[in-house]
Amino acid sequence: MKCSDCSEIVRPIVAIDIDGTLGDYHRHFLNFAEGYLDMKLPRDWDGVGDWEEHLGLTKEKYREVKLAYRQGGLKRTMPSFFGVESFTHTLKEHGAEIWITTTRPWLRLDNIDPDTREWIRRNRIAYDHMIYGKDKYSQLASLVSPERVVAVVDDLEAECEKAAAEFGDTVVFQMANDFNKGARGRFTTVTSPMSAIGLIVARIERWKERYGD
Repeated sequence: MKCSDCSEIVRPIVAIDIDGTLGDYHRHFLNFAEGYLDMKLPRDWDGVGDWEEHLGLTKEKYREVKLAYRQGGLKRTMPSFFGVESFTHTLKEHGAEIWITTTRPWLRLDNIDPDTREWIRRNRIAYDHMIYGKDKYSQLASLVSPERVVAVVDDLEAECEKAAAEFGDTVVFQMANDFNKGARGRFTTVTSPMSAIGLIVARIERWKERYGD
């Protein structure tokens, strides 16, 4: 498929979240927070309700810890889930354009973008574009034709809902992890990046059949 205005090749899009989807953010953050606060924190949050309340922290204290986590460059060392390199490269090989969509607040700290890009480099993740912010899916919808978006992969139920509002329920894949067990069910659930490959590749191929390879 070619753009009618610029004649460039137009490809199907897969939007992929980072924290909790490609990387083990919650456990990594808790490890840091326990050291920072010198106290044990509960690790049984299931994705329902506010995480900071479940941790027993005030919003002010939670924000203090989160700021220290970001300023300390911890985003660079977050463990990735198994198979993220193969996951993204396989989608690219099948003709997808990959957008990394993260709620990380790019404008709040000037190290967010370099730390994010360094984490992506270290984990050999393939991508074409990146979007930051809590409105990441509305941003994506304003930049591309919604019919190009064949899959959105995110772990948080609230973000999956936002993606569904922009692109429809059927494109949304919710990544299961240890911290969203109570907030799953409405969308297609995948247990790992590798388990999502076949489902998303099938959507890519159907898009190419409809719009032309």
